[in-house]
Amino acid sequence: MGMKEIPKITDIGGGRKFWTNEFPTFKVKVLVEKPDQLADIVNFGYIAPYLIIFEEKDMTREEEIEFADKNGFSKIAKKYSSSVVFVYPTSDKGWENAPDTLFPDLIANSRIHEYFKDGVVTAKNRFTGQREDNYIRGAIFRTALYGYGKSADYIAKNLLKTVNGEFLWGPGEITPACVTLERLSVIPDPERDDIPVVSVASTDSVNKIFSEKCRYTLVKDSSDIEKDFYSFVWKFKRRVGGLRINDDLNELGMKCEPGFETVKTSKDNNWDDKGTSEHRVGYVAWYNNGLLDKGKVPTLLAFHGGGRRFCILYRA
Repeated sequence: MGMKEIPKITDIGGGRKFWTNEFPTFKVKVLVEKPDQLADIVNFGYIAPYLIIFEEKDMTREEEIEFADKNGFSKIAKKYSSSVVFVYPTSDKGWENAPDTLFPDLIANSRIHEYFKDGVVTAKNRFTGQREDNYIRGAIFRTALYGYGKSADYIAKNLLKTVNGEFLWGPGEITPACVTLERLSVIPDPERDDIPVVSVASTDSVNKIFSEKCRYTLVKDSSDIEKDFYSFVWKFKRRVGGLRINDDLNELGMKCEPGFETVKTSKDNNWDDKGTSEHRVGYVAWYNNGLLDKGKVPTLLAFHGGGRRFCILYRA
């Protein structure tokens, strides 16, 4: 699946972009935040939440931008050089008769990849070097799914269970990493206890079910997207079905610093930098606080991605 053509990108000012595209079961509207100056060489997408908003009604672009800005989604996306993705069904009655395949269809049209621009993955086939279809950029193992009213009801009825679809490199489990449900009007019946839930402005009976059936629950009277994200939502990711808890680097006493080095290009380099005299190599440095207080330390490299990407734990 995917988009045959790159959608029309609209510059809305301040380095931000906006684009739309319609798929068989849903339409997507994407607010792309201004990326970090290193985003073209360091792929922040692997730590970025996939912020998916199942909007209650089909909003206009202006309404969606205002919604994202007012509720803090824009700030979260900007921190991670990412996007805010609005989703609405193509069915006549919206969420009332949206198919249960909508979320799997969305994930099948989403990818995280090193080749991207303006919130669109422009993937290359690593074996042939040829461009493939285009995809919505988002880390499907970090899906932070938000629903309001009718869209929250849809999530409660269809996604609080094991969901299968297209994972990273083929069929697999795509159960959301975390869901935020505001103003539920249905009685939820979670089929597994490891789907974290933020329940906002719902009844005591609804919240009691979440508290009893879900291991990770945050109950709120009113929404505070940014605060709730950093205190709860960001902790969770899901790999091959299993829920994992992100480490808090502050609690571990560690630093995480992205950067790059400019290096000479080898004559036998046959990848994107072929034919250049020099090119940049991105890295992320992870090290303990105070490690450098007494001078240099040995270098440790952790290679990843077939040798094209690597993480420097410390560069002496």
